[in-house]
Amino acid sequence: MTRVTANKEVAINIIILPNGTVKFDEIDKTPYIGRVLQPLQIKAKKSNDALAGRLIYDAFDNKMSELPFGERDRCGLYTLLENDIVQFVIAKDKRDGMMRATQISLLDQSFLKSKEHREMGIVIKLDNTSGGQIKCFLSDQVVPFRFSEVMKDNFQISEGDPLEFSLAISPNNG
Repeated sequence: MTRVTANKEVAINIIILPNGTVKFDEIDKTPYIGRVLQPLQIKAKKSNDALAGRLIYDAFDNKMSELPFGERDRCGLYTLLENDIVQFVIAKDKRDGMMRATQISLLDQSFLKSKEHREMGIVIKLDNTSGGQIKCFLSDQVVPFRFSEVMKDNFQISEGDPLEFSLAISPNNG
Protein backbone atom coordinates (compact mmCIF):
# COMPACT_ATOMS: atom_id res chain seq x y z
CA MET A 1 0.00 0.00 0.00
CA THR A 2 1.23 3.51 -0.69
CA ARG A 3 0.27 6.87 0.64
CA VAL A 4 0.71 10.20 -1.11
CA THR A 5 2.74 12.66 0.97
CA ALA A 6 3.66 16.10 -0.41
CA ASN A 7 2.76 14.88 -3.91
CA LYS A 8 5.09 11.86 -3.55
CA GLU A 9 4.18 8.23 -3.05
CA VAL A 10 5.81 6.58 -0.05
CA ALA A 11 5.68 2.96 1.07
CA ILE A 12 3.73 2.15 4.24
CA ASN A 13 2.72 -1.01 6.12
CA ILE A 14 6.01 -2.69 5.18
CA ILE A 15 6.33 -6.40 5.94
CA ILE A 16 9.66 -8.25 5.79
CA LEU A 17 9.24 -11.43 3.75
CA PRO A 18 11.05 -14.65 4.67
CA ASN A 19 14.25 -15.39 2.72
CA GLY A 20 13.52 -17.14 -0.56
CA THR A 21 9.96 -15.77 -0.90
CA VAL A 22 10.82 -13.69 -3.96
CA LYS A 23 12.95 -15.40 -6.60
CA PHE A 24 14.37 -13.33 -9.43
CA ASP A 25 16.09 -16.21 -11.21
CA GLU A 26 14.89 -19.37 -12.88
CA ILE A 27 17.69 -21.93 -12.40
CA ASP A 28 18.25 -24.69 -14.96
CA LYS A 29 19.69 -27.58 -12.93
CA THR A 30 21.53 -29.04 -15.95
CA PRO A 31 25.27 -28.95 -15.17
CA TYR A 32 27.55 -27.53 -17.87
CA ILE A 33 31.33 -27.56 -18.22
CA GLY A 34 33.03 -24.40 -19.44
CA ARG A 35 36.22 -22.39 -19.45
CA VAL A 36 36.82 -18.96 -17.91
CA LEU A 37 37.48 -16.37 -20.63
CA GLN A 38 37.58 -13.28 -18.45
CA PRO A 39 38.08 -13.65 -14.71
CA LEU A 40 36.52 -11.26 -12.22
CA GLN A 41 38.64 -8.28 -11.32
CA ILE A 42 39.38 -7.69 -7.66
CA LYS A 43 37.32 -4.85 -6.23
CA ALA A 44 40.30 -2.47 -6.41
CA LYS A 45 38.59 -0.74 -9.32
CA LYS A 46 34.93 0.08 -8.94
CA SER A 47 32.98 -1.39 -11.84
CA ASN A 48 29.42 -0.72 -12.84
CA ASP A 49 29.26 -4.18 -14.39
CA ALA A 50 28.11 -6.62 -11.70
CA LEU A 51 28.60 -9.47 -14.19
CA ALA A 52 32.18 -8.67 -15.22
CA GLY A 53 33.35 -12.30 -15.60
CA ARG A 54 32.83 -14.30 -18.79
CA LEU A 55 33.00 -18.00 -19.57
CA ILE A 56 32.58 -20.07 -22.71
CA TYR A 57 30.91 -23.46 -23.01
CA ASP A 58 29.63 -25.93 -25.58
CA ALA A 59 25.85 -25.45 -25.81
CA PHE A 60 23.47 -28.22 -26.84
CA ASP A 61 23.51 -27.07 -30.48
CA ASN A 62 27.29 -27.73 -30.59
CA LYS A 63 27.98 -24.00 -30.78
CA MET A 64 30.33 -22.32 -28.38
CA SER A 65 28.37 -19.83 -26.28
CA GLU A 66 29.46 -17.16 -23.80
CA LEU A 67 27.82 -16.30 -20.51
CA PRO A 68 28.58 -13.58 -17.98
CA PHE A 69 28.99 -14.26 -14.27
CA GLY A 70 29.45 -12.18 -11.16
CA GLU A 71 31.04 -12.24 -7.74
CA ARG A 72 28.10 -14.08 -6.10
CA ASP A 73 27.92 -16.77 -8.80
CA ARG A 74 30.97 -18.69 -7.55
CA CYS A 75 30.53 -21.61 -5.13
CA GLY A 76 33.71 -20.65 -3.28
CA LEU A 77 35.55 -17.41 -2.70
CA TYR A 78 38.77 -18.61 -4.35
CA THR A 79 40.11 -16.79 -7.40
CA LEU A 80 39.13 -18.06 -10.83
CA LEU A 81 41.82 -17.52 -13.45
CA GLU A 82 41.66 -17.29 -17.24
CA ASN A 83 41.29 -20.77 -18.84
CA ASP A 84 40.18 -22.44 -15.58
CA ILE A 85 37.78 -25.30 -16.26
CA VAL A 86 34.55 -24.93 -14.31
CA GLN A 87 31.18 -26.56 -13.79
CA PHE A 88 28.09 -24.34 -13.57
CA VAL A 89 24.35 -24.07 -14.13
CA ILE A 90 22.48 -21.38 -16.04
CA ALA A 91 20.24 -18.80 -14.36
CA LYS A 92 17.68 -16.78 -16.30
CA ASP A 93 16.53 -13.49 -14.77
CA LYS A 94 12.70 -13.51 -14.66
CA ARG A 95 12.60 -9.72 -14.98
CA ASP A 96 14.59 -9.18 -18.18
CA GLY A 97 15.37 -12.68 -19.51
CA MET A 98 19.15 -12.20 -19.18
CA MET A 99 21.07 -15.44 -18.73
CA ARG A 100 24.23 -15.91 -16.68
CA ALA A 101 26.40 -18.71 -15.29
CA THR A 102 25.92 -19.41 -11.59
CA GLN A 103 26.88 -22.01 -8.95
CA ILE A 104 30.34 -22.01 -10.55
CA SER A 105 32.87 -24.46 -9.14
CA LEU A 106 36.45 -25.03 -10.21
CA LEU A 107 37.13 -28.54 -11.51
CA ASP A 108 40.27 -30.53 -10.73
CA GLN A 109 40.75 -30.82 -14.53
CA SER A 110 41.94 -27.21 -14.44
CA PHE A 111 45.13 -28.26 -12.70
CA LEU A 112 45.68 -31.30 -14.95
CA LYS A 113 45.21 -29.46 -18.27
CA SER A 114 46.72 -26.10 -17.44
CA LYS A 115 50.38 -25.24 -17.46
CA GLU A 116 49.91 -23.71 -14.03
CA HIS A 117 52.99 -24.27 -11.90
CA ARG A 118 52.13 -25.73 -8.49
CA GLU A 119 54.32 -24.93 -5.50
CA MET A 120 54.59 -26.74 -2.20
CA GLY A 121 55.27 -25.23 1.16
CA ILE A 122 54.56 -25.28 4.86
CA VAL A 123 52.33 -22.99 6.93
CA ILE A 124 54.59 -20.91 9.17
CA LYS A 125 52.11 -18.36 10.52
CA LEU A 126 48.33 -18.13 10.89
CA ASP A 127 46.00 -15.22 11.48
CA ASN A 128 42.73 -16.68 12.80
CA THR A 129 40.57 -14.31 10.76
CA SER A 130 42.14 -13.84 7.34
CA GLY A 131 44.90 -16.30 6.43
CA GLY A 132 48.57 -16.65 7.05
CA GLN A 133 51.99 -17.23 5.53
CA ILE A 134 53.50 -20.15 3.65
CA LYS A 135 57.23 -20.85 3.30
CA CYS A 136 57.96 -22.38 -0.11
CA PHE A 137 59.97 -25.62 0.00
CA LEU A 138 62.15 -24.95 -3.06
CA SER A 139 62.86 -21.22 -2.82
CA ASP A 140 62.51 -20.40 0.90
CA GLN A 141 60.23 -17.54 -0.23
CA VAL A 142 57.50 -16.60 2.26
CA VAL A 143 54.13 -15.80 0.66
CA PRO A 144 50.85 -14.67 2.24
CA PHE A 145 47.56 -16.47 1.67
CA ARG A 146 43.87 -15.86 2.43
CA PHE A 147 41.54 -18.54 3.79
CA SER A 148 39.12 -17.67 0.97
CA GLU A 149 41.63 -19.19 -1.51
CA VAL A 150 41.50 -22.66 0.10
CA MET A 151 39.83 -25.00 -2.40
CA LYS A 152 37.99 -27.27 0.05
CA ASP A 153 34.98 -26.08 2.05
CA ASN A 154 35.58 -27.92 5.32
CA PHE A 155 39.20 -27.41 6.12
CA GLN A 156 41.39 -27.07 9.17
CA ILE A 157 44.80 -25.52 8.62
CA SER A 158 47.41 -25.47 11.36
CA GLU A 159 50.93 -24.12 11.54
CA GLY A 160 53.29 -26.77 10.18
CA ASP A 161 50.78 -28.16 7.65
CA PRO A 162 52.18 -28.86 4.17
CA LEU A 163 50.20 -27.24 1.33
CA GLU A 164 50.16 -27.20 -2.45
CA PHE A 165 49.35 -23.86 -4.08
CA SER A 166 49.73 -21.60 -7.09
CA LEU A 167 51.30 -18.17 -7.06
CA ALA A 168 49.48 -15.22 -8.62
CA ILE A 169 50.26 -11.52 -8.72
CA SER A 170 48.11 -9.68 -6.19
CA PRO A 171 46.30 -6.70 -7.75
CA ASN A 172 46.37 -4.99 -4.33
CA ASN A 173 50.16 -4.42 -4.43
CA GLY A 174 50.58 -1.14 -6.16
